[in-house]
Amino acid sequence: MWDQFKDPPKTFLQYIQIKILTRRPPHCNNKYKSKLSKIAKNRKPISSETREKLKKQSYGRSCYYNEKEKKRIFIKDVQTIPEGYIKGKGTCWVNNGKENFSINVWEKEDYFRRGYSKGRMVYVGKNNKH
Repeated sequence: MWDQFKDPPKTFLQYIQIKILTRRPPHCNNKYKSKLSKIAKNRKPISSETREKLKKQSYGRSCYYNEKEKKRIFIKDVQTIPEGYIKGKGTCWVNNGKENFSINVWEKEDYFRRGYSKGRMVYVGKNNKH
């Protein structure tokens, strides 16, 4: 252990930075995914009335994003687009050679620094997943 009033060893700081950057969020955990899957399977489907209501509410809406503000908004087609917003979801695909991830465009530089590649891996055939 190091003296608390001195700087810790650089290797330890590097270790902490790597741990923080490579920590996987809880939604990537298989146990968590199976729990959500069970909940979804037992959920009652929405009625046709509700489905029609939602369809009418979302008709004519488009998604816009702003990289500088790190924001995503939905706007009806009749409304004006705010300054600095670009049409689209503001997401892109990256992969680490094993898995694909959809991320926000304002996070992509962080992922590239950690060794991720741009784009999505495509699997051809039934048994060619890995």
